[in-house]
Amino acid sequence: TLRQGNYFGELALMYNCPRAATVRAVRDGLLFGLGQEVFQHILRSSAHDRRAQYDTFLQRVAILRGLTKEERGKIADVMVQRSYKDGEYIITQGDERADTFFILFEGDAVSTKSYAPGTPPVEVLHY
Repeated sequence: TLRQGNYFGELALMYNCPRAATVRAVRDGLLFGLGQEVFQHILRSSAHDRRAQYDTFLQRVAILRGLTKEERGKIADVMVQRSYKDGEYIITQGDERADTFFILFEGDAVSTKSYAPGTPPVEVLHY
């Protein structure tokens, strides 16, 4: 069941393909619709704006400074934004699933390290 703010029909517009499902109202409601041309224009414009914003940001990331604009653009195209709450762990010491490189975009984070089993962690970096 869809609720206020849910959406549907985007896949057919994005990939120019037939509808993948049927949606039927189960009570009276109100919808907002966007035509394919407008939807695709918004996506292209949004993607271009996001890429420009990310490129400007990536130019200031020390480890990426030697990259070309094209290389930064490739990174910007695949970056996935994640939000974290105050106190939430982003990565954990000892976690063997080390498959993501993080770049702090907003907010603050602290890095801690435990130097021996059973000892409390010590702050090593504040981002």
